[in-house]
Amino acid sequence: MATNIYFLNSFDTCVDDHLAGQVSVHPGQRLLEGPHRVVVRADVKKVIEQGKVTLLCGGGSGHEPAFAGYVGEGLLSASVSGPVFTSPPPMSISAAINAICTPESKGGCLLLLLNYTGDRLNFGLSLENCRSQWPKVSLDSVIIGEDCASTSNTRSAGRRGLCGSILVMKIAGAMAEEGRSLAEITTVCRDVLKCICTIGLSLSGCTVPGVGPLFSLEAGEMELGLGLHGEAGVKRLKFSSAKDAVTVMLDHMFNPDNCNGFRARSGEEVACIINNLGGLTTIELNTIAKETIKYLDAPTTAPSWPRSYLPVGTTDRHTPTTVNVQTNTFTEKPKMTNTSAVKHVARHELLKRVCESLLKNEEYLNQLDTVCGDGDCGSTLARGAQAVIERLNTVQQCHLAVDNWTNLAEDLAEIAKNCMGGTSGAIYCLFFTAAARELEQQSSDVTGAGWCKALGAGLETIQRYSGANPGDRTMVDPLHSAYEMFGKTLKEKDLVSSFRLAVEAAESGAEATKSMSAQAGRASYVSSELLDRPDPGAVGVALWLRAILDNL
Repeated sequence: MATNIYFLNSFDTCVDDHLAGQVSVHPGQRLLEGPHRVVVRADVKKVIEQGKVTLLCGGGSGHEPAFAGYVGEGLLSASVSGPVFTSPPPMSISAAINAICTPESKGGCLLLLLNYTGDRLNFGLSLENCRSQWPKVSLDSVIIGEDCASTSNTRSAGRRGLCGSILVMKIAGAMAEEGRSLAEITTVCRDVLKCICTIGLSLSGCTVPGVGPLFSLEAGEMELGLGLHGEAGVKRLKFSSAKDAVTVMLDHMFNPDNCNGFRARSGEEVACIINNLGGLTTIELNTIAKETIKYLDAPTTAPSWPRSYLPVGTTDRHTPTTVNVQTNTFTEKPKMTNTSAVKHVARHELLKRVCESLLKNEEYLNQLDTVCGDGDCGSTLARGAQAVIERLNTVQQCHLAVDNWTNLAEDLAEIAKNCMGGTSGAIYCLFFTAAARELEQQSSDVTGAGWCKALGAGLETIQRYSGANPGDRTMVDPLHSAYEMFGKTLKEKDLVSSFRLAVEAAESGAEATKSMSAQAGRASYVSSELLDRPDPGAVGVALWLRAILDNL
């Protein structure tokens, strides 16, 4: 697949290079030490000592200057970035919270996150973990969702977060700087969200470094309602002029039949943000501004020149050192014992083959994800698979608990949480954690019924936290099909035969998603006319289940 060329050192390090450059130019910001991609205010300790509320926002990279560009006095205390269009892992989010909040913090900490499943899951896991460790510290979150692309009132993932998040961050930052309480800030943010409405429009598909365009448009076409990650929108129209394009957007936003539309009354004052979504030149942006608002209320004399954000008392720029914060990292297991060596070798080889299957299908899954998601489903699973292979190492020096199914599931959950990132990382972490709890109730030699219970526990946990149900066009569909078939046939057939039928049911369930209406995840925002291929997450489940069967 042809991809664009960028002024980057490598696709893998582009986010780290970007953040290193960010803090070099703006020494009022500091980069957290370690693999966390966290930027904090240089004076954050002073903010904590003053008893003020600290603010954290973050998400996948690729939306610059969000979110690191908004770290500073009167705005965010810290930002946390994931890979391009991929939610940061809980480990990094927890590190960011630790950097701006302590067990003695009087003001507390507010997490601002955009309404994307991966962010909700990963920030939620981190928030709950901190709450359990710091029961006396005030912690809360506000989920930002304000786009009005979807006009449906059916169950879905809800309104996405777009450039309206900037207003929420600015208001929250100003209130925190004033010394307002966490409860006050949270209440105002939620009230503000009821008054915000946004819509996206594009003349071309978004490109991800190393992947390529997520969708394509014919010459003269424009896409209405695309998402922050370049997901295809709700409608394609012919483009004629900037004026007509603005009319299309405003008509959609103010349409009285749009249940998510704007409800401003005559005479009310309205603030307007025009955001380029990373793709417009200044000439185009100013043309859109001209057609959107003929006369701007706020006075200005000239375009602003970018300036460095410097700490108080500093007049010159120097590249700052990193900030060190104690964080929990992946703990390696000791190498395997020699007991039951043959069984261990078989498990070791099985895991390796399953991971190799996911690596082999990385590009295929990415291609499936270009229309319904952000084109990185295969890469996300591949990151997890590669991390497993690295920890498998050799039979003699393995760093995974291959000798114990419960501990192995816990290790896989840690890898999913800390190495995969994004929605998939959080979901697989929940899946393996729930499976581990169920396997812990079994003997060392797990029966077919025990495996079925573990699969069911993982499935139930995914449904509970993600809100996805069978038929919603997600990875839940093949998992549910496999679980149902596995449980139904175990009483009549041996373990391998029953599992074979379960895998075939999962493959059929994954294939069936191509004709389903998406009700969860990013695909729920995409026009059903474009969803003519199976869901990539569902196909990924079918692939690793098939790999397990083929290598038993």
